[in-house]
Amino acid sequence: VIFRKGGIFPSFNISQDAVRGIVVSSITPLDEVQRYARLAPTLILGGHNVSMPDVYQITYNIGKRAELAAKYFLDNGKERIVFVSHDEEEIAEYSAALKKLRHITFSVLNVAAPTMECGRECVAQLAEFPSSTGIMAGDDAIAVGIVDAFLKRGHDLREEKRIVALANPRFPFTRQYGIPVVGSDPWGIGRTAAEFLCTVIKGENPEKRRSITIEPEISWEYEK
Repeated sequence: VIFRKGGIFPSFNISQDAVRGIVVSSITPLDEVQRYARLAPTLILGGHNVSMPDVYQITYNIGKRAELAAKYFLDNGKERIVFVSHDEEEIAEYSAALKKLRHITFSVLNVAAPTMECGRECVAQLAEFPSSTGIMAGDDAIAVGIVDAFLKRGHDLREEKRIVALANPRFPFTRQYGIPVVGSDPWGIGRTAAEFLCTVIKGENPEKRRSITIEPEISWEYEK
């Protein structure tokens, strides 16, 4: 069942009694999640760990994502990272993960939205950092904007091994643009979520698992 914003059932004819499982996003307020869970087992995609009756979760291995990005930069002589993101929760999660890594220092640069335009607009600030600094973009659109603006300044961040996007590693546009990516494939996430929720609905969850963690994938090479 797909809910519109505000937790209202879709306009097509469906009885609440017929609902057997519900999937919600990580930004769904917890009081709404509790309300949904009273109707049927409810699965949250992403977000912080939640412990509620009849609530299940797909989580992402943020620590591993940060570790893979940091390793890419360290392998290419970059010991400092600037993390560029619009999302305060994402900033908090990745900052906590990066603090645990050795041989890496990092800074955070907030942008207004996950858009190419915001990526372009923050380049003046990014250009103040030394060339030994890696840029970790919290969205592929931000990454594309940053790369585009640096190209106009005579620098190709892809060739300089200075950019990584936290995004869908199987998205053709980002890969064809040549931006290294670490993240999770949405199709795989959706499939895992559906299979997990179905096992719960069918009573085939003998271990009584409450969550499944999705490991990240990487795409470091140009797709030509």
